[in-house]
Amino acid sequence: MNGESTFITTAYLYIILGWLVYQLSGRLKIPASLQTALYALIFTFFISEAALRYLFKYPVTYTELCCEGYTSHLSLHQKLNNRINKLLGVDEIRHTIEFQPGELRNYSTAEFNYPAEELNALGLRGALPGKDQKIITTLGDSFTESFGAPADSAYPFILEQLIKAVNSEWAVLNAGVSGSDPFFDFKLLQKIQDTIPVRQAVFLLNYSDILDVASRGGSERFLESGSVRFNPSPWWEPVYAVSFVFRLFMHKVVKIDWSLFTDEENHRQRMEAIDHIGLLFENQILPWANKNSIAVKAAMHPFVSEVAENNIYYMELCNRLLSIPELEFYDLLPGFRQADNPEKLYWKIDGHFNPEGYRLLAELIFQKAFLNDSLMFTD
Repeated sequence: MNGESTFITTAYLYIILGWLVYQLSGRLKIPASLQTALYALIFTFFISEAALRYLFKYPVTYTELCCEGYTSHLSLHQKLNNRINKLLGVDEIRHTIEFQPGELRNYSTAEFNYPAEELNALGLRGALPGKDQKIITTLGDSFTESFGAPADSAYPFILEQLIKAVNSEWAVLNAGVSGSDPFFDFKLLQKIQDTIPVRQAVFLLNYSDILDVASRGGSERFLESGSVRFNPSPWWEPVYAVSFVFRLFMHKVVKIDWSLFTDEENHRQRMEAIDHIGLLFENQILPWANKNSIAVKAAMHPFVSEVAENNIYYMELCNRLLSIPELEFYDLLPGFRQADNPEKLYWKIDGHFNPEGYRLLAELIFQKAFLNDSLMFTD
């Protein structure tokens, strides 16, 4: 659904409202003066819709800014659900776009334009490691997949070049999946381990992981059938999707934010999500990794807004992961704050790293997690 089609839908909504006033006026014998007032109110709201959308461009969502139009939380979850099922080998009927092995994946927006890439045999970005190589798997969302950069500027690709300069026996597998979170990353790592012997795993996290787990839930979303079920969006979201006037009311009067929840609900859900992510590493990832002789590392990187100003939830998750003695965890925020003009490392509209940002990300992870790693030399 793109912006124009959404506005057409909005126009139909106001036409229906006008038609309802016309129908009810005859049946309820509404005075002509009141009818005129109702028509004027509907017309005023319609003009306000156009002004908010095209003149003020507020409230505009992220997907409307950088993609083709409004995409609901439910639709985003469903698209991710379909790709998760495919990557995990769950055979289900699917109704939305997904990426399969050998298909072309588009890495372009209105802000940047890179050639489409053919996904590998696992349905992931980049080349598969050779059979005789020791494998490091990088896991995470679109920042690990490296949306916003061409193939030779993806963070896992650059990390592999840095590691090979130390020990050419090692290779890096890019297992980033746009829209994923640590719970899915762990499931994918287990699936990869069934076919490719992983020696080390690097989980890359950011603030969006907190938001994702807050809205999707934790391990309970993975059903016994192997498929995934996310929490539904609010019942009123279809109206929010097409009406900017309704969005303005919900943001300014009801006091929801872009997550479609109030500040109080958000704080509770995000703090719970932080603890759930910590428990995931403590009770599931690390015990499984130890059993399979896989060294686990984790790192947290900032969004551009967090470079300039502290995000309490970012810091809370860092502290939670730092509290796990067995986890090798690195906060990358100080490294980004030390960079010259950190805001130039991100795409202004899209918000992902640009190639320079991904290079710094790879260099920081290499310096902190691998440069002095004994496994690079003795394993």
